[in-house]
Amino acid sequence: MYSLLLFCALFICSCDSGQSTRGAVIARVDDRKLTSRNIDSVFSFFSLNNNTLPTLIEAWVDNTVLYEAAVGAGFNNDESLIKKRDDFYRALVISSFLNSESEKTIQITKEAVRSYYITNKGSFIRNEEELSVNHYTTLIKEVGKTLKREVSQGKNLTPDTSNYTRTLENVKKGRLIKELETPLFSSRNHIVGPIKAADRFHLFKIINKYKKGSQKTLSECYDEIYQRLYKQKAFQVSELILDSLKQTLNIYINPE
Repeated sequence: MYSLLLFCALFICSCDSGQSTRGAVIARVDDRKLTSRNIDSVFSFFSLNNNTLPTLIEAWVDNTVLYEAAVGAGFNNDESLIKKRDDFYRALVISSFLNSESEKTIQITKEAVRSYYITNKGSFIRNEEELSVNHYTTLIKEVGKTLKREVSQGKNLTPDTSNYTRTLENVKKGRLIKELETPLFSSRNHIVGPIKAADRFHLFKIINKYKKGSQKTLSECYDEIYQRLYKQKAFQVSELILDSLKQTLNIYINPE
């Protein structure tokens, strides 16, 4: 659902010919312009930096080219597509309303999360080997080498978004591309890389290693359990809201 919403939002923003085109032009497809003025709204779901921007701009160009071709072929007037759009928007409005109402009433306590973990502890077992890592990415090879040297020296680096990004990740075996997974999971060192994959250089600092079948801690499972409990309560709240609303309306269903 999120990816579909993101896709729709991107196109609504980027393909509106009535949007202001003031500001430096970053990219253009005929009369459609991506400018320094509208770029933040077009990519509002993304973090913009030197690492992500080239890919995002290229995606905007590609999507705009394809959208213009689709419009030229008349797909924007296709009744089945219009209905899908309207159905999606209707579902989005409903879910947003229910989410808003749920947030007003739902409270998940730490004790509730802890109790759920204790009761269901056997279900929080690792199904595959897993690593906790600091993952650095950069477009520049020399920056990758510098990062490796400084990380190896134990320096606490503050991410310089103009040159590289850093994220704390839990990486499960079998989820990465081969170019990254093989050296990462086979290495005996706690610093791995920089490794060239696609258009980036990747550096990993291994913080912890976990064997398949090992028990996950409460802190590792906290967010997952919180979401489980929240969804359970949200479903209950939605049912109550629906029942309450039905009582205020005159509803008839033909039994035939």
